[in-house]
Parts: sequence; structure tokens; C-alpha cells
Amino acid sequence: MAYATNSTATSYWSSLGDYKQWNSAQLIDWILSIDASFEQKYKATLTVKFTEFSIVGRKIDSLDREDLTLYGIINVYDRKKIYGQMQTLIAQQKRTDYQQENVASLSEDDDDNGEARDKSTHLSQQQWTQLKQDGYCVLDDPLKNEAVVTAVSGYIRSRFSEQCMVTPLLRLIVQYYHSRYNTALYAEIYCKTDDALNCTYFLAPKQNLQLSGLLSSFVDHGQIDIDQVPPATMHHVLRYLGHHKGQEP
Repeated sequence: MAYATNSTATSYWSSLGDYKQWNSAQLIDWILSIDASFEQKYKATLTVKFTEFSIVGRKIDSLDREDLTLYGIINVYDRKKIYGQMQTLIAQQKRTDYQQENVASLSEDDDDNGEARDKSTHLSQQQWTQLKQDGYCVLDDPLKNEAVVTAVSGYIRSRFSEQCMVTPLLRLIVQYYHSRYNTALYAEIYCKTDDALNCTYFLAPKQNLQLSGLLSSFVDHGQIDIDQVPPATMHHVLRYLGHHKGQEP
């Protein structure tokens, strides 16, 4: 069962950082922030029990829901609520750690030309050069990857009728499953030409797109479908954003 993130608990986590570094008092404060009634119900008990059992932030990873009974959380619904928030906390921290590791890799994994590269972003030398110089690059049409397209086409033919072999559907499936870049760092923008079957694909760091009201509003989607801006204009837009790198001029 999924639990909605409590805004107070999330705010508390954000202010303290990595929960694995919390002491007992910080962990107790975080638990109490989950529900307004918890301070009166559990503060005294948790203080005694967490001290007795040396429970600190890093112990969250090994706790299960029934362990909370041992620490004085008797009410089953409260245990579910706290355990659910713990799982959310672990997931948030893993996401933060992953993003920080990938940002660090940009400074550690330089090529012979001094160009920082993310290990999970697969670009050609020409695309890396354009990304470094202009702050964006043009990606190949995913339908030009013969191996991927052949695999997807074969799957469609084996499971569905030949009528399903339409280019827009094939393109969507290939785009969805054929990851070419780190979605934590980059966003893909594709602009349609007058011919709806043809698109120009751009890749840009998410940081650069923050200066654009249009692009930043979709940046968390990973892929941004733009109909209003023709490809020729998008080149100029992305070059301008790449020059400023998310900083107000």
C-alpha cells in the first residue's frame, strides 16, 4: 500500500539531509512530524526506547513495520503510517544519492579533450562536442537504429496484426524503451516539422532549460513535445539557454 508523503516530514528531511546521518533525537523529531498527534502519544516512549536500543537514522533501512511495536508504537494504523513514511524517506534519499553521483561523474569522467561526460548518456563524439560547445546537441532519429527498430517491429508483428505497424506507434515505442541519456540530468526536446512523421530531436541539460518558461514547465517529463516552435528556431533557443546555463543574464 502506498502512502502519500507528509509535507512536514518531507520538509524536515530536506532540512537535515541524509537520514543515515541522523542521531536518535533527529529521528524521533522526524517521526513526530509525520502526524500532529504523535508528539503527545509517542515522544516520551520513543525517547526511552530509541536510547535503550541505540536506534539512529541508519537503522531505518533494517526496520520492518512490526519492529515499531517494540519501540512503543502500539496502534496498528500509526505503525502503517510511520513505516510508509520510512519507505518514502528511503526512496527519496536513494533518488538524491543517484543524482549526486551522476553530477559528480560529470567532473570525474573527462575525455582526452577535457569534455565532461555522463557514463549513462550515450552520444557520438560529434554530439558530445556540440553539447559542450553549444549547450545542446541534435540526437539521431530513434527509427534509424536498425537493431532496436527490428526488435520492436518483430514483437509487434508476433503479437498484433500488420495494421499496427504504423510509424507513429513504432516511434513512440522505440522512444519509450530506447534510453539514450541520463534522465536525471538531461531532457529530450522534439520538434515536429510540417510533416508530422518527421521530427528533430534535441538533447539539453535540464539546468539550462530553467530560463525558459515553456521548456521548464515540462522539464520533469524527460521528453518534451514542442509543436509551437519550428526546429530552426529551437536551435537558436537552445544555444542561447546553453550560453547562460540556467543563470539569469
